[in-house]
Amino acid sequence: MPIIVDDDLRFEDAAGVPRPAMVGNHYLRELPLNGAPAARAWRNTAISLCGWMTYLQGLGGDPLGHREELRAALN
Repeated sequence: MPIIVDDDLRFEDAAGVPRPAMVGNHYLRELPLNGAPAARAWRNTAISLCGWMTYLQGLGGDPLGHREELRAALN
């Protein structure tokens, strides 16, 4: 199972304040339960998720931001 790790190897900024990588890892762990049993699907999803989060952060956006902000990043 792939995991996402931030550059500084931290998963939280403070106790109970998860970073996007931690939320992404939770999503990846649930893939087998949500109909993606193949390890190849996990890898491909992790790569896509990392790319999306990196893109958003490059725009100054928050991967855990509001839906409107995420939609605007697609334009």
